Amino acid sequence: MGTWVVPTLDADFTTDIEDLFIAYIFDKWSLADPLKGSAAVDQNSSISFRPGFFDGSKPYEVCALQTRTVAEKRDSGHYVFQTEIEVMQRARRLQDDLDPTTPLTMLKTMEAEVRRIVMAYRAYEIPGVDGLNYNGYEMYYNPDDTYAKSDWSLSTKVSVFYQKQDSSNVV
Repeated sequence: MGTWVVPTLDADFTTDIEDLFIAYIFDKWSLADPLKGSAAVDQNSSISFRPGFFDGSKPYEVCALQTRTVAEKRDSGHYVFQTEIEVMQRARRLQDDLDPTTPLTMLKTMEAEVRRIVMAYRAYEIPGVDGLNYNGYEMYYNPDDTYAKSDWSLSTKVSVFYQKQDSSNVV
């Protein structure tokens, strides 16, 4: 067997799927509030986009974490992969005098934006990725939190589909 490649790229991915996905979300983000700025980590923005976990650097965060990958064999040396991405979103209240439900409202708006982006995906907008599937979301609550009305988070579940095959089978 030779090297595994993504047929549409004639090479394997050189970046993790979560990195490709979060860059795509950042590029397609259309909300004016929270403002995304001009780069994924922009000092003038109120939101950060990054692979991995929250780092608390901004009041609003969108993070992507690759959690599980499965492959289904289609024929000799050809597989269809499904990689699960957890798109974590966080919104926190910046001032105590603000309405405590403001972060929750913003968080739901952020989730709707992620859903819009995923559901509008067209094949190969992310090079090598055949498709994205929106798998719903879940809210995170911690009953012991003393800040429960000022710091909210949720996770949107997304499946990323792509193919790989043995390079000796590429035509």
